[in-house]
Amino acid sequence: MRRLLAVLLLGLAACQPQPPPRPVDVPAARLQLHVPAGWQADSSPGSLYFVLPAERGQVIGRSFFLVASDPMREQPSGRPATLDSYVRYKEEQGRAQAREYRVIHSERVILDGVEADLREIELSGQMEPRRSLAALMVRGHEGLLLVGSAPVSEFPRLRRDFKAMIHSLHWLAPAP
Repeated sequence: MRRLLAVLLLGLAACQPQPPPRPVDVPAARLQLHVPAGWQADSSPGSLYFVLPAERGQVIGRSFFLVASDPMREQPSGRPATLDSYVRYKEEQGRAQAREYRVIHSERVILDGVEADLREIELSGQMEPRRSLAALMVRGHEGLLLVGSAPVSEFPRLRRDFKAMIHSLHWLAPAP
């Protein structure tokens, strides 16, 4: 009977509605994201925004979501950087840092009026095998990267939250 009661209480707790995501402004990138309730803002060198996924006040493994930027230079042709050139640049960086780098899926999406490359990547090398969901885009003279990353074992339960954060992107100001 105690076991049945414990199972029922756990089931009831799992059915409780989650608080809604909270809007978070990232002024350096001139954007806003909706972050799941309870996730903990942190810092990381080179990131404009860094947050750690958490459940019931506990950080989930070595998972994170970050927003980073790269200044974009003109291409050798003199034309401005493109989304394709930024994707190639970030892919080269990823392959240089990881022993194995595999794109699971890639598609073009529109995030608040800006074309982005949304890709799921699996990599290993300097750390445990990881999976990431990343949106890459060029806005003005800046390449932006929004990425949620987790150890392979943790990724399935965080993928939906990572995707929701990426798709919640709202620009706070026009492109420079």
